[in-house]
Amino acid sequence: MSCRWVHFLSFVRRLFANDRSFISAYVVWNIKKGGNVVGLKIIKPVFSSAPEIVLSPTITRFFYELEEPIAERTIVKIDTAKFFDDSGETVESLPPLNLNNSYLNVYINGVIQMDDNFAYTAGETGVGNLMITVPGGSDIAKGTPIIAEVINYDPVFKSGSDQ
Repeated sequence: MSCRWVHFLSFVRRLFANDRSFISAYVVWNIKKGGNVVGLKIIKPVFSSAPEIVLSPTITRFFYELEEPIAERTIVKIDTAKFFDDSGETVESLPPLNLNNSYLNVYINGVIQMDDNFAYTAGETGVGNLMITVPGGSDIAKGTPIIAEVINYDPVFKSGSDQ
């Protein structure tokens, strides 16, 4: 083996010594044929593109206007049939929340509410509802808008060949 070849192999070993991920990304072969040393070959894997996760949110809003004032320390239950959707149509069913891929926001008079102030149950009329607990020192006036916003995410995995 020539001196130049030995120096080159020493350089390659030092280059790969501290970076194991580099070794796994590039495969280095030293091929011997008939006793003769054939030049060093670097083979680089080629990928069309990296996989990707695409999040597609489904946002559904439900609107209700209070028919009568609500005093402090009162629990109010709003049934599915009392809500209107974005089109102004009566709601037939409140959607379920996807496990670990969703959240619910409740707004009273445009102000987002804390989780402890409401409970949500998905389902059709008679089953689905939004229960609001009015804390002490608060009251809600007649005609106040209440908005429930349900955001569900549907993650989709796309490999390089799907794109």
